[in-house]
Amino acid sequence: MPMEFLSVPEAGKRLGVGRARAYQLAKAGYLPTVRVSARRYLVPADALDRLGDAAIARAAQKGVNDEA
Repeated sequence: MPMEFLSVPEAGKRLGVGRARAYQLAKAGYLPTVRVSARRYLVPADALDRLGDAAIARAAQKGVNDEA
C-alpha cells in the first residue's frame, strides 16, 4: 500500500492550526516532513497520526495524574 502524504497546510488543517503555524512547526522539527523539491515539503500521514496518538496518550496520562 503506498504511503499517503499531505502538504504542510493540509497537515496544519488536520492539527487545527493555520498555514503559517504549520510551517513554523515543520521548520522547528515538531512536524515531520520529507523534502521533495527545493521548495516543497510533504508530511507523511502516518507520522501525523502518531503525533495525534502521542498527544492523546499524554493527555490521558495527565488526566490520570491530576485525579490522584
